[in-house]
Amino acid sequence: MAALGISATVIAVPRALSGIVAVPQASDPGISRIAAVTPAAKPSTAKMPGWTPPASAAKSATPDTRPPSAVSNLHLVSNAETAISVAWDKSQDNVAVKLYVVRANGFTALETADTRATVQWGHRTANVSIQVSAIDTSGNQGEWRSLLVVPPMAVATIAPPAPTTAPVTDSVPVVTTPTPSDPATSESVPTDPSSVVSTVPPASTQGTATDQPSGAPA
Repeated sequence: MAALGISATVIAVPRALSGIVAVPQASDPGISRIAAVTPAAKPSTAKMPGWTPPASAAKSATPDTRPPSAVSNLHLVSNAETAISVAWDKSQDNVAVKLYVVRANGFTALETADTRATVQWGHRTANVSIQVSAIDTSGNQGEWRSLLVVPPMAVATIAPPAPTTAPVTDSVPVVTTPTPSDPATSESVPTDPSSVVSTVPPASTQGTATDQPSGAPA
C-alpha cells in the first residue's frame, strides 16, 4: 500500500468486537475512519394469533324505555300525629322494579324497595298528600298514585251529617184482611120449644068449664 501512496492504519480490536472492520478511505489520504458493519436482522416470520372478541362484547340489546306500571291499592296503614304509614301493591315491569319513591306534599320523603313506608311529619294541622311512584332498573319512572291524609284530630272532631231523608226501615207493611164471621154466630140457632113464649092471646073462659083440681070446693 505504501507503493501506491495510500497509508492505512490497522487497529487490533477484541474478538467481541469482531464485527467492526477498519475501512480505509481513499478520498482522504492519511486519515482512517472506523465504520461499524453489522449484519442486517432478518424479519420474523412468526404469525400472530388472530384476535377474537370476548362473548360479553356482543352487540347490546335494545335499551329498555318502557316505564313500570303505576302502583295499585295505595292505602293508609296508620295515621299518627307526627307520622303517616302507607302501603301499596307491587308495580309490574318488563325487566324489574328497582325502588319506589314516596313524596309528601310534592317533596321527596324517602326511597324504598319495600311496598310499605312511614313518612315522618311534624304536628299536622292540615291535610297531607302522599304520592308513590315506581322506578325500574333502567331509570324509567311510572305514574304517580296519590292519597290524601287528614290530620287525626280533624277526623275525631268531624261529626257525621244529619240525614236529610227519613231513614229506610226493614219493617214489612202489615196488611189487614177482614176476618170471616163464625158460621155458628151468624146463623140462627134453634131454640128450645119450652122456652118459646107464645104470643097468642088466651081464649075466653066465660061459659066454659075449667078443670078444677081434685079436692077443691065446687
